[in-house]
Amino acid sequence: MLSFTVAGKRVKSEAARVSLCLGDAPRVSLAVPEGSAVELQKLAASFPRGTMSLGDGIDQPFELAGVSDAPLGEAGIPNQSWVHGRLAPVDLLNWLDAPAPDASADETLVLQRGMDDSIARFLQAAIGYDWLLSDDSEAVLNGIAPGACLLRPGWMTNRTFIDLLVRQVAWRDSRLRGWRLVPAYRGSVALVVDKEQPLALNDSDWNVDAGFAMGTPLHLRADGEAATLNALENVAAALFSEVMPKAKLLSSSVEIPATPRLVTVFGRTWLAAETTLQIMRDRLAAVRLTLIDPPPPRPPDCESRTMLATVSGWTSDNAALALMPAGDARWRVLTGDPKLPQGALRASFLTPALFAQGRGGIYLRPLANDPRAVQITSGEVPFSPGVPMTRDNDAEDAGTDIALSGNSIALSAANATKVTLTNERAKVDSHEIDITGSVAVNGKLDVS
Repeated sequence: MLSFTVAGKRVKSEAARVSLCLGDAPRVSLAVPEGSAVELQKLAASFPRGTMSLGDGIDQPFELAGVSDAPLGEAGIPNQSWVHGRLAPVDLLNWLDAPAPDASADETLVLQRGMDDSIARFLQAAIGYDWLLSDDSEAVLNGIAPGACLLRPGWMTNRTFIDLLVRQVAWRDSRLRGWRLVPAYRGSVALVVDKEQPLALNDSDWNVDAGFAMGTPLHLRADGEAATLNALENVAAALFSEVMPKAKLLSSSVEIPATPRLVTVFGRTWLAAETTLQIMRDRLAAVRLTLIDPPPPRPPDCESRTMLATVSGWTSDNAALALMPAGDARWRVLTGDPKLPQGALRASFLTPALFAQGRGGIYLRPLANDPRAVQITSGEVPFSPGVPMTRDNDAEDAGTDIALSGNSIALSAANATKVTLTNERAKVDSHEIDITGSVAVNGKLDVS
């Protein structure tokens, strides 16, 4: 018998609908006697949490969220109301709504993928090893290049950050369909990766469950008698404990996609966006699929920051700088390259001229603790474009357009070509000029 317990009160139910959907925990609706509706409506205002039983030995954490006359889009059962809620452990729901740990609201956290880190390891570190339920499917993804970053403001909740992370990866690899909660055990977040070919559904196994028009979802229904569905407790155990249940888990004769994933039916490819179990008493009466057109790839909204940093040194491959947040900076590296100092960010070092084809350019030797600015955009490799500059009165008053200054300056020409100083007058202030090699003077040399 179906039932749920909330606020110490156990309520029996004649029917239930359980929906697996993206971006949240499984949703559930249960039919209850009308006499219980008023009391439950008052309870729902506080989102009370309890447990729900979908069969013998299967108790799931349950959050009561509302009461209505019927499930959305469905006819009601005479003398019955419906309660609605989610199946997920309390600590998982609380974690989803919590902001970044140990961060102030105005602080920006930077998560950088290490140069040798796999995408799977980066995603686990970004979401949290304790919270991500992995079946290794995320290892095939191509999103977030080595060295690229994600920005997370300190105020951002875990739910919002996971949405941001999924959009960044899915923009580059559409096999990532989204995320959902797996409520079994302590509860976890699962990334849903559609790494296989579209599942071909047998047209004869499915009936159109409602009117369909172009641009609206297509609802398909497989009845229990036709599908010879397995025992309810086995179905629930599979759906609420695995990242991607197999298509045969719900039925021994009819393939039912573990949503979301691509399916082919009636000669067309769809995205199975939601699976709904329709339960009567202690048996699974039917399965309903909600099919939509596969959404086109969309570029995500990208957070971007220009922040102050200081030089820690060159990276081990001498291809980028390791930068540390400036002393009063409101940003922090949360995950980064393990080969760098703790809390350092890998960033490309930009110069005013290009080093190419042996022609050279302007080389600036970065020293430890030198100030730098760093540009970080979510999904991209950060770069350091330069440093904050103040007015040099001596150079400005002298009308100097370009000044090179430093403890040591070298002017060199690649490929043994010449260095030319063109001016009516060149002035060198020095106690000593050391010339290596011969000097050719073309014109008059005045050494007075």
